[in-house]
Amino acid sequence: MSSGIDKLKHLNESFRCVQNDGLWTNKTKFTDLDVDCQLQIFDQLNFPTLLSVAELNSEFSILAAEIFRRKYRHKTIKIQEDFFNDDMAIIEFDDAIQIENFDLVESIFKHFGEFILNVNINFGKIRKYLDIIRFVNNNSDSLKKLRLEMYGENVFDVIEKPFANVEYVCIVGECKRLGNDKLNFSAIFPKMRRLTLKDSRVTNRTSIDLKFPHLEHLNMAFLHPCGFSEDDIKNMIEKNPQLRSLSLHYTTLNFLQFLSQNLHSLEYLDLPYIITHPSYEGYINFNSVKRLEVRAISDYFAKYATFEQLHELELDSAPYVSSLWIEFIGRITNLTKLKIIDGEIHDAELAMLTDRVPNLIDASLILGAGIEAETIVAFLQRNINLNRVNLIFYQMSEGLVEFKFNILRNAIENNWKISKTMFSYLIERI
Repeated sequence: MSSGIDKLKHLNESFRCVQNDGLWTNKTKFTDLDVDCQLQIFDQLNFPTLLSVAELNSEFSILAAEIFRRKYRHKTIKIQEDFFNDDMAIIEFDDAIQIENFDLVESIFKHFGEFILNVNINFGKIRKYLDIIRFVNNNSDSLKKLRLEMYGENVFDVIEKPFANVEYVCIVGECKRLGNDKLNFSAIFPKMRRLTLKDSRVTNRTSIDLKFPHLEHLNMAFLHPCGFSEDDIKNMIEKNPQLRSLSLHYTTLNFLQFLSQNLHSLEYLDLPYIITHPSYEGYINFNSVKRLEVRAISDYFAKYATFEQLHELELDSAPYVSSLWIEFIGRITNLTKLKIIDGEIHDAELAMLTDRVPNLIDASLILGAGIEAETIVAFLQRNINLNRVNLIFYQMSEGLVEFKFNILRNAIENNWKISKTMFSYLIERI
């Protein structure tokens, strides 16, 4: 419970002492109720009414703030322009409160700012966005997550003090210049652990110090084509070798080698949609990555990359999973979880997978039309540690799927439970 509520309880107790002395004889008022009863009444108010009541007096503001702390502090406060010009100044969602009347922003942060954890500000067409970010900066000391959708210049020049407790920063949009060329980004966000740059194009990026002592997670998977170059990303990597998680927009084999040589604490790697393959020889070895997501890239990566500690692999290798990828998977001796999100596995490749990856615990596979039920049975029997398999059949008629699964069911029913979902079969060890 907040310190304001404690003070209010003490104040109400003082009122009761006066009443008990017989100085007050009128009927019971709201202030005659104990604080717990008052809070139960305030708890029935929706958010717009709660905010309106908070404006009435300081005691009501304390009560409303306590209700906000209990019910709304984990919701994201979204501040954006009313694009539809309707009368809904405040819209409440399950996970967010959307503010479309900027006159209400000051009121919300004045009464509830100390409890607000997540803020999303859409700068797309906001006339007063500099005033808004300045006000948020001065009235939200507990803020943990800040998402800025901005298309202006020198946005951070208006900040008067650090966002002392913000750990996650997401910058979306063509902001051109984050601030003046002497901007100390790490001083603005001294505790930042996670940074996402999405569709970002920052023209003065080379003059800004992008070294963050606490940064662990960097997401640059959706950069503007003219945004950060490979050299810019290398610069960030060199300044932040402590990274544990990295998502990229695009890369080359040479750049992957650079990553493997500079990020020795990296545990999660999300590779991009396209990997170019200049003339390259030699293996790329990641010795700390435990989880890898790979999407729609060439077989060159499968040929050269090795992972010593990899436990989880999510693969998009459309239209099919080639033998080179099966060989790559087979080189991962610690692999326990495999998920194919796109790209079908044919009968020969599943047989190879059965022989090369015997230690899986959890698997999700997309099976080609020519897959044989006997090959699936062999896969299940070979992986003695396997507890769960999700099988999706690609371009196969419902009748053919049912026929093959009758064979499969008869072969494994004593050891496995099979349940059918809309698009797949879930097989779990009994």
